[in-house]
Amino acid sequence: MEHSRRIALLVCVAAVAALTASTARADPPTPLGGLELRTYCQTHGYTDVVLQKGVVIGPQAAYNNWRCYTDTPTNDHPFSMEQACKWAYGLNAVQAHPLDSDNAFTWVCYSSEHL
Repeated sequence: MEHSRRIALLVCVAAVAALTASTARADPPTPLGGLELRTYCQTHGYTDVVLQKGVVIGPQAAYNNWRCYTDTPTNDHPFSMEQACKWAYGLNAVQAHPLDSDNAFTWVCYSSEHL
């Protein structure tokens, strides 16, 4: 009889643990908005911003495309969209994701901090 009580207790503990795990999920990231990349680049001492791939829409156009440049667009410098989001919104816990990976203009910043 003692063995079956232990099993029943373990089953109850497992059920409570599973319920707690399913309800203790982190809040989803909060959308903050887009980015003004020209201002970001100019504030950091660059001349302007350029699309390195030369396309706005195309396969994976959102990724590895935006660059700050100095003097001429061929003198470009990659940057992190997350760093641009941190600068734009003054938050440390941010994420940056494009809404459409094939469109360079669809980047959105998200906060992973509880606002």
